Amino acid sequence: MSIDAFALLEVLFPFALVIAFLAWQLRVTKRSIRDDQTRAARELAEAEARAQAERDKAEPRPAATGEA
Repeated sequence: MSIDAFALLEVLFPFALVIAFLAWQLRVTKRSIRDDQTRAARELAEAEARAQAERDKAEPRPAATGEA
């Protein structure tokens, strides 16, 4: 390899490292956002289920007459 090729690699290598780091950071951030959204949806569903259970418990149920 010529001196020019080594000089080019010497210049491009730091940029490649920065681009690789930014790509990794984007991937980690997207995963974190997706995990947060999943957790929030799960918590919302659990809260709705608890609220529905409380409403069901509070509502009086009609007495069973035994007639079918």
